Amino acid sequence: MFTELSVLLERKNQRFICSSLSEVAGGEDKFIANIEHEVSPPVDECLLENAINIVGGQCEFIDFFKKFGSIRLFCDSKSDSSAFYIAHPNEWSELKGELMSWFDGLSVSEYEGLIPDWAKNAIVFGEIPNSSNYYLYRVDSLECGAIYEFVHDGFEFVKIENTFNEFIVYLSTITEELINSIQTYTRCSDGETDTQWLPVGYEYG
Repeated sequence: MFTELSVLLERKNQRFICSSLSEVAGGEDKFIANIEHEVSPPVDECLLENAINIVGGQCEFIDFFKKFGSIRLFCDSKSDSSAFYIAHPNEWSELKGELMSWFDGLSVSEYEGLIPDWAKNAIVFGEIPNSSNYYLYRVDSLECGAIYEFVHDGFEFVKIENTFNEFIVYLSTITEELINSIQTYTRCSDGETDTQWLPVGYEYG
């Protein structure tokens, strides 16, 4: 399980081929951004037991945290920019608070109209850095295990994959769709100028 992720983590000399925003508009600037992935140690047994109770039993979601505590993918080596973050269980509550803060100040009817019932009990386990978009793991009986993204622009809950393993495969497999998703919010730095470098391709080795 998580074979695609293991392959991604083991690759050497990973890098984004980047264009400046001016190049996208018609210039010719190019930049190679070195990237890496940050992984923390597996979750301890006590926290795993708590997570199992929340999820409702053993599953691939729990299996992930037996191998990894948290993972930050496609980190720019010259800035704090990254593309995806799967959070340690200690951070789930904080992430859920951040998501729910987008609904502060709404009337009861507005709140009920925007947040589906399943989302109120879902696990907010990750985010797209610098986007205010969050990943949710459904724990309800109707679609248990499905992965959704909360898109703050429009207050939408968009289904990403049917299972957590499919979600990990999506994040770990370099496709044109994934690069397009990454470049929506991720910008790389050359460490010398204020130029915002937009990932347009990926290489390794």
